[in-house]
Amino acid sequence: MISSIEEIYLILIWIIPGYFGYVIDRYFSVSIKKQNDLELIIFSLAYSLVSYGVIFSFTPYSNFALLQDNITSIDVILLIWTVPMSIGLMTGLIQKVIKNEKKEFGDCWIVFQDKLKSKKPGVTIYTIDGKEIEGILNYAGKEDVEKEIIITDPKLILRNSEYKAEYEVNLGKEMLFTDKDINRISFWEHY
Repeated sequence: MISSIEEIYLILIWIIPGYFGYVIDRYFSVSIKKQNDLELIIFSLAYSLVSYGVIFSFTPYSNFALLQDNITSIDVILLIWTVPMSIGLMTGLIQKVIKNEKKEFGDCWIVFQDKLKSKKPGVTIYTIDGKEIEGILNYAGKEDVEKEIIITDPKLILRNSEYKAEYEVNLGKEMLFTDKDINRISFWEHY
């Protein structure tokens, strides 16, 4: 039977270093997929296993027993923590270069405003009450102004049971939405 101290020790040695490597990988690779706890544990263990493979291959510590015997040694502690983080950094940067995506920081409302200064894209607004409304973006509030969007030529899209658009209902010339109305927004180019 494993005591609780041994369980804590095993978690500290096997999961947490890999977890930090995996978090660094996700940060640099601009990964946005949410993961459940099981996936996080599995990827953390995978990063730890890869890290221990690197440690066993390229250091005098050729097996886990040697690492356990020297666990209080500063070089072993540094190895256990820096190798997974270095692997996470390398894999994350490689993925970032391959994907060629940029991570934006700050309020997403302001970030999208800055990108849309010169464009007037088409917009589909999905409301809190389940409606789908399309139009052309005319105005979106920024900074001190309350978060709101005004679209021109709004149309309510009615879909059938197979989620195909069946009807478009014109809703006037302009329509105002506040952040309390909006569930999600998608943008598209209009012609």
